[in-house]
Amino acid sequence: AMLGSVVLDRVQAGPGKSRLVEAAKVSTIFAALAWPCMMPIAGVQDQITFFALLAATEFFMLAAQTPINVVIMESVPENLRGSALAVAVLMIHVLGDMPSQVIVGAIAHAVADGEKHGTKHNQGLRAGILFVCSYYFLGLVFFALCWLLCRQWHESQTAGAPSQRLSQRNSGKSMRNSLEAELVPQRSSK
Repeated sequence: AMLGSVVLDRVQAGPGKSRLVEAAKVSTIFAALAWPCMMPIAGVQDQITFFALLAATEFFMLAAQTPINVVIMESVPENLRGSALAVAVLMIHVLGDMPSQVIVGAIAHAVADGEKHGTKHNQGLRAGILFVCSYYFLGLVFFALCWLLCRQWHESQTAGAPSQRLSQRNSGKSMRNSLEAELVPQRSSK
């Protein structure tokens, strides 16, 4: 996770760069780097290669974590940041950790044809792991979609005249500020 923080700090430096967009970009890149390390895991026979690929996969996945947390926090009003992160963690477990065990087990059982040990059992486990690794590709699609939407939002916020863009940049206007402006009722002056 520390690498993601360091890289994010480096890329977001500079005028006109949006912390939200840069965080989405960094998390997408790290998530994409994890996928090629993950895919061969199911077919590896050697323990050292297996654990090396697993370590590389975890390294890149954890490097994506800090930037994606920044995206979450920049996307909601300040008073909802804790709740937004809590919902994100809950969804990670509900959509990732919980079903993956059941899916791997169901696929392994179907491929192994009820065999509890031996070659068919190992083939079943490999098939289940391959499915879960392939399922990660859907997550990559969502990471890329997040980056695209953040970029579009940022461009729409800075599409005015150069002086308007400068004042928005200097005022620290962000997606959360826009959301707060839309969610908080405006008081009319009398």
